[in-house]
Amino acid sequence: MTSWTGLLLSLLVAPAASITVSKDRDTDMYFWPEPRGHAGSYSVSSYNAPRNLSGSLAWSWFNGGPEGKYSNSAHSGLVIDDKSNIYLSSTDGIRKFSSDGDLLWYTDMATWRIPTLYKGAVYVTDNSGTLMALSMETGAKLFSKKFTEELGTDISGVGVHDGVVVAESHGSSGGGAFAVAGMNASNGDLLWEFPSDDELWNFMPMFTDKETFVFQDKKGGAYHYGLKDGKRIWKSGYAPSSNDDMTDGLTMLADGKVYTVHSDGQCCKANQAANLRAYDLSSGEEVWKQDFSHPANSQPVVGHLGHGSGLSEKLALVMPIGAQPVGEFANYRSSIAAFDAETGAPIWEWKPPDYIDKLVAGDFERIQHGTMCLPNPYGSPSIDARGTVYTGHFNGFIYAIRDDNGDNIIQDSEVSKFDTGAGFSHGGVAFAPGMLAIPSCDGLYVFKE
Repeated sequence: MTSWTGLLLSLLVAPAASITVSKDRDTDMYFWPEPRGHAGSYSVSSYNAPRNLSGSLAWSWFNGGPEGKYSNSAHSGLVIDDKSNIYLSSTDGIRKFSSDGDLLWYTDMATWRIPTLYKGAVYVTDNSGTLMALSMETGAKLFSKKFTEELGTDISGVGVHDGVVVAESHGSSGGGAFAVAGMNASNGDLLWEFPSDDELWNFMPMFTDKETFVFQDKKGGAYHYGLKDGKRIWKSGYAPSSNDDMTDGLTMLADGKVYTVHSDGQCCKANQAANLRAYDLSSGEEVWKQDFSHPANSQPVVGHLGHGSGLSEKLALVMPIGAQPVGEFANYRSSIAAFDAETGAPIWEWKPPDYIDKLVAGDFERIQHGTMCLPNPYGSPSIDARGTVYTGHFNGFIYAIRDDNGDNIIQDSEVSKFDTGAGFSHGGVAFAPGMLAIPSCDGLYVFKE
């Protein structure tokens, strides 16, 4: 999520073997334990989700009922346990819902982080710089420990792997952070901490099977560090400089590669140049680069896409492209494009209608109620077992995209959609068997087959 305080004041079955990177026996039982699913198959699920979004909404929730869509809270992301219970992270706390929409508990806190489920606990950090482990059963605090002065209003993920919690640290109230901390998952004790070369924005660690993790900074610099000792293995890509380049986007880890995104210039301007780079996980060497004519302010996903009645043989990378409007009236062009994950060669591209406005969907209505969201351009994309790509767009629509006839061209008839009337943050789509869940700025939407 983009935090622009000054602006607010002025406006008033995907085959797993080929993409497996890591597994953690302490999270494997949960359907969607991390902000982007499972280590080893990030953003990709072995479960089918509803293909027809317009006819499969099971329930939705808004803070305080339908009028609560315009409450002062916004919704960052969610995780799902082994019983399909949903843990929604909002700016006013963490809520647990049953798969049928019953609110089971609520723990009040100020946070913009997406949690992780680990060994029966919900791990999350709050804006005061405190790490908390909450009971999955009751929401009660198992422990809390302050580890940094404060954290801000960008959408970040808290990761837990092999007994180590990884989180951003040394943040600022307006968003962003300048260091990464590793803490003991049993008690919150600080194990290590290191500074990043450039500011972190929407920090989200991703774990390998070598007791290491990767992430990127706001310019697109790629980092690979040791999980147990916090020691750098390599750094690649963009280096700090005096320019103001910034992306809202996030890294992706899949098939032995680290993918990072970069946008030229300040975030978030329409139709700026951008690129996506693939690096070798072992060496940090660049494998390929793809240039875009729209900002790369989202997160890629790698998986086997639907192709006719089956799945593509080769892994594909799907990248949503385009900047979200944050106050500047313009024609915002965007697209969702698929590339060969090994070479970067184009496969298909689908373009939603141009969006002409100065705010994302729903934010004008929010202003009338004295609040604002200013989310990311897309909810991070995910791929289900049929190879269908799901993502939320800044125009308020959730899209389900699949090449049903296998011609490598996405027809409008191959895109299912559902209008939520609001933008989305990086939490994006999460899956459980026969279920799809996604938070918008305004609420939570759950679809079932």
